[in-house]
Amino acid sequence: MAGKTLVVPALLSVTGRGFSPLPTNLNEVETSSRASSVSDEEDEISKGEELTVLDGVKQMNDILNKQIDTLRLKIQVDEKNFDVTRNFLIQSKETEVERKDEQIDELKDSVISLNEQIRKLAKENEEKDKLIASKCAEIGELKILVRQTKECARKINRQVGRIKLEKEKLEADPKYQKQKEEIEMLNKELELLKQRLITVDQELDRANKIIEEQTEELKSYDHDRVVMHEKFQADLETATKSMNKEVERMREVMSQNSEEMKNIYQQNKAMQMDVIAIKEMLRTKNELAAKASTPTPVLPHAEMASFQTKALLKKPTPSQHVPREHYNKHSGSVTKSQTSKAGERVSLSASEQFGSDSPDASSRTVYPSQRILGPPQGIQQTATSIPILPPLYVNELQFQPGTRVRNKMVAGSSKINRKPNKK
Repeated sequence: MAGKTLVVPALLSVTGRGFSPLPTNLNEVETSSRASSVSDEEDEISKGEELTVLDGVKQMNDILNKQIDTLRLKIQVDEKNFDVTRNFLIQSKETEVERKDEQIDELKDSVISLNEQIRKLAKENEEKDKLIASKCAEIGELKILVRQTKECARKINRQVGRIKLEKEKLEADPKYQKQKEEIEMLNKELELLKQRLITVDQELDRANKIIEEQTEELKSYDHDRVVMHEKFQADLETATKSMNKEVERMREVMSQNSEEMKNIYQQNKAMQMDVIAIKEMLRTKNELAAKASTPTPVLPHAEMASFQTKALLKKPTPSQHVPREHYNKHSGSVTKSQTSKAGERVSLSASEQFGSDSPDASSRTVYPSQRILGPPQGIQQTATSIPILPPLYVNELQFQPGTRVRNKMVAGSSKINRKPNKK
């Protein structure tokens, strides 16, 4: 249908009620498709009306021509409408064809999937048939087992009957009743033991909780102990360092004290010589007193001077004999002990020893380690005066707290008691 159009002929033979012209020859008869009655009516038309008929025919021809034109226009319009409808129909049919093609493709896919499903189902059916066959074999085996079990059940029933008879006999026996009572007692004891086990489990849980708490406390105590131990170690190290420093200082002080004790020992030797000289002088003095009580001539001044020089010659050198000075801490004054003729101790201040006119009399400090050569100032020795001797004393040393050192000296000896601090 597509691409084909209707062809309209250029000349149309129009038939209608118009009057056709009469034939010139009567022999010629026009054949037409009309009925015989119509041709008869036309033959009966009169000749007088031929002119009017021709005019009518012309009018009819004009009308027919107009109709033909209108028909041609109508045909053209119909052709256009036909083309539009034809195109619309073609498009709709093409869309339907495409849709049908899609449906055909879908159906093909569904057929393929159905074929696959059929294959799967066939395989499953084969597997099921195999399973059915295996199950049938198992059923046969189970039937055999059922028969065997029935036979076993019969045997067991027989044995059960025998056991029941034996049980009835045992129940009739009094020993069985005793055993039953014992079993009941044992069951009660088992229940009690179960309850006790429950309580024991609860106590164990409590004990475990307490142990955990105690372990946590012990951990904290261990941590505190470690911290205290570290602190104690640090304090001990600092204390040992300070003690080592103090011990070194004590060693230095003890070395100084040993040197001083050596000097004191030498002084003691010199003092012993002085004591011997004093004894001799006292002996001579007593002899002189005894002689004076008896009438004896008085010795001249020169002999007394020689006696005094002899006594002075027996005295030690200034390097050996050093008078000891005492230092008063509270007053800040220095006193020197001396002995008079009667053996009494005389203490002289620094102003008396060095003179009140000297500028250093009040501000000068005399330490025990200083040595003063020669006789002190402010004291005049006469011919009958006794040489001045330093007294023996204990040298007291002051140390820092924490040290135990005793330095004692006995007159005429050089022994020192040293007791270090023992820790």
